[in-house]
Amino acid sequence: MKQYKIKKETELYPPVKKWFENAGFTVHAEVKNCDLTAIKNSELIIAEFKRGLTIELLLQGVSRQKSAEKVYIVIQKPSVKYRKLQDILYILKKLDLGLLLVDFEDAENAVVEEILAPGLSFRVNKKSRTRRMIFKESTLRATDGNCGGCSQKKLLTLYRERSVFIACCLEKFGELSPEDLRKLGSSKRKTGTILSKNYYGWFTRIKRGRYCLSDEGKKALAIFGDTADFFRNKLKDIDKKPI
Repeated sequence: MKQYKIKKETELYPPVKKWFENAGFTVHAEVKNCDLTAIKNSELIIAEFKRGLTIELLLQGVSRQKSAEKVYIVIQKPSVKYRKLQDILYILKKLDLGLLLVDFEDAENAVVEEILAPGLSFRVNKKSRTRRMIFKESTLRATDGNCGGCSQKKLLTLYRERSVFIACCLEKFGELSPEDLRKLGSSKRKTGTILSKNYYGWFTRIKRGRYCLSDEGKKALAIFGDTADFFRNKLKDIDKKPI
């Protein structure tokens, strides 16, 4: 039977995400340029994807060891066995990198196999700024609106996710103040800044302290549709504007 060949690295993300979630991890894609982050308690694991094994993938894996205790590299399972698999595993062991192979039955079904468990990284700095930022992004995001391995699509960062929530509130209730938005669940510290700086052009200031959704904001809700639908569902039982 001819093996299904993936066309993009993003196809690796859904089965690997499920594999980590089945082990009890909270998983997010594209956090601070990491293809996948998996967190359980205080443990951070990072996984980097490529369709096949490359030097670039090894370098990415080693670089991530500065932020995470364990790092996996992830590729599609080759259609033929690597002749030098033992040599490759020897190198990965020396680098303390783990290896996951994803075997696709077809475009919708895949099996993840752990070929090599990663060693504990001696490079990790648990107090590093990058590590703290990864934990912050991963724990504060309400949704997983990205797909690991994506390099061209606009990514849903924590800041952008918070902006989408504000846009959903304005879409439903119309003109609101920062305090109104905080009562609806927007960030207590960041709401005012997001509105005043209006980095994406999603909001229109009607008068001092009052905002509505701009045309660009309406377009953004279509672009980030899954995340917008998540927040719309969260807001659906709220019938009136905050008082």
